Amino acid sequence: AVSPGDKVLVIGGTGGVGQLTIGKLDQKGFGVRTTSRNKAKGEEIVGNSNVEIYELDLLSKDTSALEAAMEGISAIVISVGTTAFPTMKW
Repeated sequence: AVSPGDKVLVIGGTGGVGQLTIGKLDQKGFGVRTTSRNKAKGEEIVGNSNVEIYELDLLSKDTSALEAAMEGISAIVISVGTTAFPTMKW
């Protein structure tokens, strides 16, 4: 089990569900790290200085960026491909 103070990696943290998850984890006192294909864009989207942003392309065959993002992590939340905000598409 994880406890406040533990670090959680949210893969897909720049999406709707990921942003909500990051907010709740931060609010409850967890350390939060997320990934983005572009670090600067991820920082802009997340907009929370408490959250560490690691650059990661999930389609890359090079696993070193994923391994770096997972270092020191107690739990992983994967929210890639999920949606939380209604759009005209749905």
